[in-house]
Amino acid sequence: MIEAGSGLLIDFTVVTLGAFTVGMFVETLWPAREYVISISRWLNNGGLALLAYACNHLLGTWLVVLLITGLEPRSSLTLRNTPIWVDVTVTFFVLELSRYALHIAMHKVPFLWRFHAVHHADNEVDVSTSYRHHPIEAIFSALPLTVVVWMLASGPQALVIYRTWDLIMAVWTHTNVEVPSCLECWLRRVLVTPAFHRTHHLADRRFTDSNYGSSLPWFDYFFSTYQATTAEQQKCAQIGLKTHTANEQRLDGMLWAPPQAAITRLASIGTLNALIDRLPPFALGSGARSMNKKIPVRRKHVAPTPTQNFCISSRAILISGRGHDNIPDLIDQERCQWRDSSQFFCSRW
Repeated sequence: MIEAGSGLLIDFTVVTLGAFTVGMFVETLWPAREYVISISRWLNNGGLALLAYACNHLLGTWLVVLLITGLEPRSSLTLRNTPIWVDVTVTFFVLELSRYALHIAMHKVPFLWRFHAVHHADNEVDVSTSYRHHPIEAIFSALPLTVVVWMLASGPQALVIYRTWDLIMAVWTHTNVEVPSCLECWLRRVLVTPAFHRTHHLADRRFTDSNYGSSLPWFDYFFSTYQATTAEQQKCAQIGLKTHTANEQRLDGMLWAPPQAAITRLASIGTLNALIDRLPPFALGSGARSMNKKIPVRRKHVAPTPTQNFCISSRAILISGRGHDNIPDLIDQERCQWRDSSQFFCSRW
């Protein structure tokens, strides 16, 4: 429970549970798509939601409030000294624009997408999808928004009001409910509706990379990232991602798959490859040296650093591309001990 002064006292956990309860009720009465009850899916989504909510609640709420009350603002705006309606309006608009930009980054930056894809991999969209986010994504999302709030010097009351609204909208936009067409047409001009955001969860990539708004659809309209769908697509189009296996729909799979994929793909980053290309030839085994013709031959042999050793191993794994049996041929046997446990652990001497 957070008290923001002037008698404003709000328990965000109660707000979230209340939104969940109302959302579950309305989507059972007026479902937009066939309502599928899967206990295992709800348990896995619920377990991940608890972890993500804990991170998001800590960093997205307490950290922001403590930061702005404990540090001097770095902005000439000092919104906390303005009338409350100005503070709330500017804070709301700037945070929505920041979240829109951050959401696009989650889709466009491969490293961030691996974590955000956990949210999109759900094969259905309902209230249980609302907080199906990887905990690391919650951290990545909270930190830049914290800096924005600090720069704005927003008051605690404005933050509490925005946070309450955001928790309710997170559930509302994922609710499997059909809004009457006449109301939907008017409502989506000012708010993100369940159908508006459901488009964002369709498996077709052109829909997945659209409709990024959290509460306001205006930025999608202005920056041309809005995609419309038909009533038939809303009811029958596939939801989710085709890249995730059944194991990655379990709680352990959802938690482990993103960092595992990030480690495996780390060597494909251009800056890492550039670093590998600057390593002396002795650093790679004969097999890797024959596949990497561009590495210059240097007479001065310098022992590689731990960072370079990690890069060598990652690049060798990437070069092989055919399985674990080829790795020892690419990495110097005398300098690397490895074992297979869905990734490689190398200790250099």
